[in-house]
Amino acid sequence: MATENLTRALDEAGVAYELLPHAHTESALAEAQALGLPADDVAKTLIVKTREGYLRAVVPASDRLDERNLRDITDGSKKEVHLASEDELRRATPTSTSERCRRSGARGATR
Repeated sequence: MATENLTRALDEAGVAYELLPHAHTESALAEAQALGLPADDVAKTLIVKTREGYLRAVVPASDRLDERNLRDITDGSKKEVHLASEDELRRATPTSTSERCRRSGARGATR
């Protein structure tokens, strides 16, 4: 279900991607290594809490989300816009999932 939501959003945004099955990993960088791909070609999905709710940020495994830039874009403060904690995600969703896809040229609020 969560993967379908992500792929639907990527399709609607016109982002090219490829879903790659893989063994469980603890980080996007470890996932890239397990797949034998450069970290720039693997994306990680981060959930950000904002005043309006949650948003999904898909960024290259090699990049970090630029939270300051995201706060500027969403016109929010540090308290209002931040990476969602595991506790926040547990309260907001019935299950915790990890979604990752092979990235193909999309960039957002990264550094």
